[in-house]
Order: sequence, then structure tokens, then C-alpha cells
Amino acid sequence: MPFEKGFQLLDYMNNVIEPFVSTTEIFLAGQNYLTYYLNMFRFKNICAFSMRLSFSNFVEGVGMNSTNPMYVPLDPKGVNDVLDEIDYEEWIYQNGFDPTGTLNYTTNATSDAVALAQAYLAGNGVTGPSNFADYNNYYSSQQIAFHQTLIQAPGTVNIAILTLIDSQLSIT
Repeated sequence: MPFEKGFQLLDYMNNVIEPFVSTTEIFLAGQNYLTYYLNMFRFKNICAFSMRLSFSNFVEGVGMNSTNPMYVPLDPKGVNDVLDEIDYEEWIYQNGFDPTGTLNYTTNATSDAVALAQAYLAGNGVTGPSNFADYNNYYSSQQIAFHQTLIQAPGTVNIAILTLIDSQLSIT
């Protein structure tokens, strides 16, 4: 799983749990799942199964009393609602980012990169965007957004578009 998607999954997991907890009742010193996860797997490699198990244990309160005596487990319905909310198969094994469409990390810079890619697609290899040189000043995250936009349009991208992009940006 790419780092960006992994971050999004962890953020989503944290967002899923928030409606069911009160920070004053459930977590000591502002501890949340991300803190728990990072402390548990600091300096370690992790597989999808271990990550999923750690989230289930966290939500169910397994082993929490020894590490956080103020932890109060969710009621069983809350536990089931939280655990049912996450489709791990979709998050881990499918291409693309946030499959739920609920997370939004869009910035103006990202939107500019997406617009540049869309301008290449709209020009169909005949014309390119006048601001194509902006790509050379993009941060890596913007370049990823540019390329991701092209990748997600497989029926639209053709040799003419790639040739034009390569002639202007030398990136294909």
C-alpha cells in the first residue's frame, strides 16, 4: 500500500472512531488510535493483518486497561458499528486513494496539478496547456496528483497525449 493511501486509511480509521468516543472519558492525555498505532509499531514493519488486528483490539479495548487505566471500552453496538464501517479489502487491495470519497486533502496546488493533467486530456494530444512549464516547479505530491489524474483516465490517454507531454515535459 502506498504511503499516501496508508496515511489516508489511518486517518479514516481515526475519523470512524471519533463519533463513538469522548476524549475526556475514553482517552488519557489525548491518546487516540493514531497515537496508539504509532507507539505500538514504532521501528517495526507491519502487515495488513497486524494493522487490522491492532485497530480491532483498540476499538474493543483489548489490553487497554494495563496501558491506559482510564480507557472505557465502547458499548458492543458501538464496537460493531466502528468495525463494520471499514472495508479493508477495498482500502488495501484496490487501486487509487480513499475509496470512501470522504477524505479531502485537496489544496490549491493539488487542484492546479489536476487541472494541468486535465488540460492535456482535453487537448487530446493536439494542444497542450500554456502553463505546462509549471510542472517543473511542482512538489512531488503535485506531480503525483498530475500522474494519478492521467492514470485514472485510461480510456482517454492516448499516444498523441503522451507524445505531447513528453515533448513539453520529458517525463514519459
